[in-house]
Amino acid sequence: MRHTASADLGVPGVRPGSFPSLSARIRPSGIAFAVLMGALAALSSAARAEDAVSLPRAVPAAFFEWNQPTAGEIVLLGVAEALIIVDVLQTLDWDRQGQPGAEINPFLGRHPSRAKIILMGGVLPGLLLAAAWYALPSGWRAGLPIGVGIAESGVVVANHLDGLRVRF
Repeated sequence: MRHTASADLGVPGVRPGSFPSLSARIRPSGIAFAVLMGALAALSSAARAEDAVSLPRAVPAAFFEWNQPTAGEIVLLGVAEALIIVDVLQTLDWDRQGQPGAEINPFLGRHPSRAKIILMGGVLPGLLLAAAWYALPSGWRAGLPIGVGIAESGVVVANHLDGLRVRF
């Protein structure tokens, strides 16, 4: 959960608060989207190289089968869930500081309550991630927590650079 006050830090030659200063930073969600699109393009290219007629025959059938999660997939989910929790704890620290600036997560609103931060920022995304992860076929399961982990790690690092900490 990023906060607008952080967007005014250090873009040389640009007036703080202006649109260019807000858009001059690479957003973690943009990076995650680019990684996802690259992976899909690579999968598509590999499928075309093997069999130009149909994708399902080019991709092994096992890629679409559902199996119990492996230990590695469980670890990936755990890391993504932990990053969501760290993000929520940092956002609660932002709330303790009197909410300087405004929250930019559209699901939370500009000045969310502590309950909304916990429920809409942590519990709901965590449950949705776990449910979607478990429902995915085995060949696709690792990609979801990797994508969420990339996006959340960018947010957590940016929050840390803005002075937000994990406090109990």
